[in-house]
Amino acid sequence: MSTFNEFIDTYLERGFGSMNKNDFEVAIFNYLITERDEYKKKSNYEISILLRIPETKVKRLRYEAALKKGNNNEADLKARVVEQIKQARIREDGKKIIFQVEDVLLKTYISSLLKKHGCACDGSFSPEIVAINADDYPYLLEEIYSKEEYAKLKKQMYTTKAYKTMGKLLEGVAQGFMGEAGANLCNLTISGVTELLKNLNTK
Repeated sequence: MSTFNEFIDTYLERGFGSMNKNDFEVAIFNYLITERDEYKKKSNYEISILLRIPETKVKRLRYEAALKKGNNNEADLKARVVEQIKQARIREDGKKIIFQVEDVLLKTYISSLLKKHGCACDGSFSPEIVAINADDYPYLLEEIYSKEEYAKLKKQMYTTKAYKTMGKLLEGVAQGFMGEAGANLCNLTISGVTELLKNLNTK
């Protein structure tokens, strides 16, 4: 819904008077976060300031907009997870990976992918933070990438003697092989992990 006229057309298709106040708010909120540059990629807190509403309401609107208006096909959800793990952080000496996910629907999706493998994400840090055990993290990569891409990464890790598992790799990063900044913030997409392996192998 990229224009106001399209919004009106959608409203009329449903039947005049068929949308309640909440429906209007969700539709307008979705328009703001998808089409207006000043709202795109803003945090829940930043949007709450811009709209002058509580952050809890922003979270609810974001969730409802994702359910009712969002493009929630599998490919889109996977692409959004990839964007999140570009800014992952390594904690507990490489034993834990954390990254921010403010979208409740996306966090639920990540949890469902891990559950397929008997794993879970820890939300005790913060409701907007996903924390995954390092040894469980490969299951997330397996789910969001193609079989070919994931198999290529597994082969590369196995042929790197010191880092056959994700846990060992992240322990190496956390111990400072990449320096302080690298140990704290990492791109943990498949391409990012590939670069980590290359850099660690040169140490």
